Amino acid sequence: GRSQAASMSIPLTTRGRGGDWMPDESASACTQCGAPFGWFRRRHHCRFCGRIFCNACSSHRFDGSKYGLGTRDRVCDGCFAIETSLETRAIGRGSKPGSQAAAAASRSAQ
Repeated sequence: GRSQAASMSIPLTTRGRGGDWMPDESASACTQCGAPFGWFRRRHHCRFCGRIFCNACSSHRFDGSKYGLGTRDRVCDGCFAIETSLETRAIGRGSKPGSQAAAAASRSAQ
């Protein structure tokens, strides 16, 4: 659920594009709500964490250009909440939006 995304290492932003995407065939249901995929419920990859969600659990769009992603990429509810929180804190401290996430990414990569 939502807490699962929040408990993953921050940021999730650098995982989405490339080899870290969850393969379509590995998810028969949404990784957040558990709703089964089928003809009328399609799979959607979160461009940040790479996991697979239904439309209802990945309805947000986020400007990922500062991470080398698109400007209107689909993200899951959990990643959207984390990124929005990071940006709000960064703006409140007067630092450049995204710099907190970039710093966290370099720390988690070490």
